[in-house]
Amino acid sequence: MVTDADTAAVALRDFQGVPVGEVGQSLRGSVTLYLDVPSERRVVILPDPLGGGLVHVHRDAAGTAVCSDLGALRDFLDTEGKRPRKSLDYVASYVATGSGGLVESSYEGITVLPQFTCLSMSPSGATVVDYPARRTFFSPVQDRSSLLATAQEEIAANVSALASSGHERKIAHLTGGIDSRLVLAAILASGTTDAFVFFCSGGLEEPDQKVARQLAREYGLRFTEHSGLDVGTAPEDLEQQLLQPFQHSYGIISGPSHAGCLPSRDLIVSGGYGELLRSFYNQGRPSVEPSSAMEQMFGSLGFSSDPLRRLLSERSVARQTLSLEQTMGDGRLMGVREDALLDLMYLTRRNRYYVGEISRSVSAFTARIDPLYSPAAASLALQLTGAERNANVAGIDLMESFAPGLSRRPFDRPRFGEAWAALRPVPEPIPFTTSGPPELDGRRNAAPMNASSIRMPAVTADDRAIAARLSMPPRLAAQFPVIRDGLKTLTTSLTGGEAMEVFNQRAIDTLLRRTPSNRVHFRAARDLFAGLLWYVKG
Repeated sequence: MVTDADTAAVALRDFQGVPVGEVGQSLRGSVTLYLDVPSERRVVILPDPLGGGLVHVHRDAAGTAVCSDLGALRDFLDTEGKRPRKSLDYVASYVATGSGGLVESSYEGITVLPQFTCLSMSPSGATVVDYPARRTFFSPVQDRSSLLATAQEEIAANVSALASSGHERKIAHLTGGIDSRLVLAAILASGTTDAFVFFCSGGLEEPDQKVARQLAREYGLRFTEHSGLDVGTAPEDLEQQLLQPFQHSYGIISGPSHAGCLPSRDLIVSGGYGELLRSFYNQGRPSVEPSSAMEQMFGSLGFSSDPLRRLLSERSVARQTLSLEQTMGDGRLMGVREDALLDLMYLTRRNRYYVGEISRSVSAFTARIDPLYSPAAASLALQLTGAERNANVAGIDLMESFAPGLSRRPFDRPRFGEAWAALRPVPEPIPFTTSGPPELDGRRNAAPMNASSIRMPAVTADDRAIAARLSMPPRLAAQFPVIRDGLKTLTTSLTGGEAMEVFNQRAIDTLLRRTPSNRVHFRAARDLFAGLLWYVKG
């Protein structure tokens, strides 16, 4: 398992004489390999094939600058007198969609390498080169049973590498959902459960915690109350709590890590990439039209058909819709099924800027790996019918291939609904048979050193009543007055033309005029405040 330059050098000994493209497409996880080839006077930048490790590129008449660390690229350009401007378009897209991707970078003039490509740099210039696997990945004529078997092999190999790694503790995140359970299935099949401890966030009465602890009891798993990511110095107020994660990722995402996190020798095992197996955006729709698809996927807040009600400006909506159209057009040229074109956008855009970037940014402190990273599984999903993806047939089949019966244990909510019943018989549930608390390892996250200085909005009885009515965390209601006042200040600081190019000022005014009546608007106000904090102050 490669986690630093030294282990990379050891691993590369097995690739002597192998074409660099094949080396790159063998990478797994949010990782980028810089390979110096002195004999050819070139350096090759090799990202993982699914592009979880974003490689940022700036081109101009003077040449090409590239780095997998967006902050380092920005700082280098600054030394050259070319410091890029932050992208308000990206902020708007992030607020409306929940991730980047439709707008390519949080800085203007910067792009990212496409999936299944690398960049070869020499004195004569920079050339984007396809990985050999690109030709077959999107092919609609691959054998599905063969892809399923390969996916099983790839996931098993990932789990084996994690189990045998030299990390002090290996913390597998386990919830009541399906993706982390697929990871558990692969761990059970490998016979390495003793190499891991299992963690679930949230209160003991929440569905995720209840199911995760029941699974731990049933399968003899050691449980922990330590997430794997420790905080030495926490943000001391709401503004810093929202700003610092964006600063750490240079505006790409508001993830779980920030500058106050502590480095460790632990390993976090996450369930990312499981979403690729099911229909995240298409959701069974046989075909879509881009402009209506935007509202179907992301809601009316940003993409309402009524331009007076949506948060985004006409230009911003048009830019993001064009980005979707380009993805769909590229998919058709590659032979992707019509009923998979929106899910293709999840694969090529959201997954990279969300799952991929979270794993990359957390790994600056604690290594975070997604063992469901499997190009074969992602390719298989694109071959399935929309109905099969909507029912998560491939995910359940993989789970059963690893651990028969595990998919029939209770989840946080029913997982064999109408979509499944339309294709296959609903399996007979297998109840949990054990009781009592799971075995705990005695570890938990320590309080940050500045815990006594943290001041967050206090939750009142009124906040709890609003939260209960709208099925949302009470803290969102408690935070809203601070967010509303902060947004008024931030939007005033933007020039009228600058803000109006991407936002609908009337919709923002409506959002801030009164306490929201639905949780979507509470979350939108919070995301807008966080994004503008980074844009103005970050």
